[in-house]
Amino acid sequence: MSPAAAIYARRSLKQEEDKSVRDQIDTCLTKAVELGYEVGPDDVYSDPDISGWKDKKRPGLNAMLQAVEAGKYGAVIFWKSDRLVRHYYRGNEIANRISSKARLISVTEQIDTSTPIGQALLGFVLAQAQQEAENTSLRTRQAAAREAAKGMPGFGGNRTFGYRKGTTADGPTLELEP
Repeated sequence: MSPAAAIYARRSLKQEEDKSVRDQIDTCLTKAVELGYEVGPDDVYSDPDISGWKDKKRPGLNAMLQAVEAGKYGAVIFWKSDRLVRHYYRGNEIANRISSKARLISVTEQIDTSTPIGQALLGFVLAQAQQEAENTSLRTRQAAAREAAKGMPGFGGNRTFGYRKGTTADGPTLELEP
């Protein structure tokens, strides 16, 4: 009998142009077969439309971590490290929790924590994922500041009460909604 593996998949937003959760799972299933792992329907965990920054609010991740810590799996297979985690320190915590019981294997990166180089690469990739998330945040703040300087309304966060989003030839607007 082959050892069992868990698969984890996540996508931040419905409109995000990224590999869909179903595509991630299918790719991970192929990798599991290639490595000789069995994956049943209950061994697939996912968090569609949940940000990687909100990892404490990801039910799929939390359920998978509990199953790994209970010794259910010999490996956790994921499509790409930024689908698993976005924070460097939280990522190391999650990786250590999994690696103490199972291998962590990335389909798209050379990460396999059963090897020293795979462990080192995971640390580097986690740091890189956090840096990219911080770069995205910086670009978003800069774009909002540019729009504010032009007198354009901001569209991040909650919509201002009593207004609805509109568009004109000049771009997005907020329209009074009586």
